[in-house]
Amino acid sequence: MDQVVDLPVEVKNRPMVMEIDTNRFPVMEVAFTGDVSYKEKRKYVDAFEHLLDSHKDIGSVKKIGYLDREVKILADPKKLEKNYVSLTQIITAISNQNFRLPAGDLKSSTEEKKLLVLSEFENLSDVGDVIIRSGFEGNKIRVSDVAVIKDGFVRPEKLAKYKGQSSINLLAIKKESADIIKTSQEIERMVTEFRETLPENLYIDVIVDYSDEVHSLLDLVISNAKFGLILVLGALVLFLNVRVAFWTALGIPISIF
Repeated sequence: MDQVVDLPVEVKNRPMVMEIDTNRFPVMEVAFTGDVSYKEKRKYVDAFEHLLDSHKDIGSVKKIGYLDREVKILADPKKLEKNYVSLTQIITAISNQNFRLPAGDLKSSTEEKKLLVLSEFENLSDVGDVIIRSGFEGNKIRVSDVAVIKDGFVRPEKLAKYKGQSSINLLAIKKESADIIKTSQEIERMVTEFRETLPENLYIDVIVDYSDEVHSLLDLVISNAKFGLILVLGALVLFLNVRVAFWTALGIPISIF
C-alpha cells in the first residue's frame, strides 16, 4: 500500500492492511469488579490469567483496563535546593543502580550460556536507599532525603467498565486446534471454581461468551437439516412407496457423515 501514490482526493488517511487470523478466535471475556483497591483486584486478575495461560487449549490472554505498575519518585523542590541536588542527578543515580546488561557468552565443549549482569530494585526501600552524592566526611544524600517514593500504576489511557463499575477484563483466545465450545465450557468451570477463592466485594463475571454464536449456528444447521430431511422424505413418498422412501431418505445423512 505504501507504493500507491495516486490515491483519490477523497481518501484523506492512507489505507491500512491488517491480517486477521480466524483460527485464533476469542472464546470468552470475563470481568473483575468490586469495591476493593486496584492493587488487590490486580493481584487476583494476575492469578486467574496464570490459570488461563496454563490451560492447553488457550493460546493467549488479552488484558483490558489493566494498568502496569509504576514507581513514582516525587521530589521536594525545597529539599532539592537545600541539598544542592538536581533532578538530573537523581535520574543518573537511579539509572546507575537499576540496570540489566548482557555480559557475553560462556562456552564449553558441551554447552553455551548467556551471561547477564543484573542490578535491579526489588522493593521501594531499595529506591530510597540509592546514594545521590557522598562527601569525604562520610555524609551521604540519598533519594529518600529529597523525595517521596510511591508505588502506583501508570495513568490509564482507556477505561474498562462493567455494570457501571471500573473493571479489569480478560479476553481468552483459543489455540488454532482447540474446540471453541469445549474451551468455553472449561473456562466457565474455571470461573466458577475461582469465584470461591475471591474475597468479599470482589466479583468475577462472564460478560461475553463467543461460543454462543457457534451454538446458534449449529442449532440452525441442525434444524435446517431436519426440515430438509422431512421435505426430501415427503417428496420421495409422492413417487415411491413409504418403505423405499424412508430408506432412501435415511441414506442421505448417512452418506454425508
